[in-house]
Amino acid sequence: MNSEISNWGDYSNRFLAIVTFFGVFAAIYAGWYARKIYIIEHDRDVDKDREDSESQARLISGWAEISRDSMAPNANIGLVARIQNLSKQPVYDVSFFWYLDGRNVHQNEANLIPPEQPYVWEIPTGVFSGSNILQGNRTGVTLPEALEIIKRTRLSITFLDSNNKKWNRDQHGILKEII
Repeated sequence: MNSEISNWGDYSNRFLAIVTFFGVFAAIYAGWYARKIYIIEHDRDVDKDREDSESQARLISGWAEISRDSMAPNANIGLVARIQNLSKQPVYDVSFFWYLDGRNVHQNEANLIPPEQPYVWEIPTGVFSGSNILQGNRTGVTLPEALEIIKRTRLSITFLDSNNKKWNRDQHGILKEII
């Protein structure tokens, strides 16, 4: 009975057993490595999809600026919000919020901003009458007042991109998808 337990067969059977063992080990290792490659490629695809979906939204920005009728010293000075769409696609349902010292003082909306074009909104100076910048009820602002308003304001933009995803660029310029 001892001789049957210790008898592994001839040399060819022993060789086949060893080769089969290493073959199974190699197959397990190949499966593990293939799974590792699949995970890497999947993560790369997810990153690319996220990057593609953000590509249009990253090209939408807005800021406040001063507008003048002319360069003459007594020219009318106004305040405008400029929304820039540098993408190749239009954006829809645009809401624009003007913040002065962190307080929302004005809001406007547009159905569409065409591609590769700026969209300009004139901001009524009356919205700043409650601040300590403008004194009295006036329709215009002086250049120093306009510069002070521009320095203390921030814009926030909410829009729908061409992939029907809603985005917000907040007062600090941070872009976030709205889910």
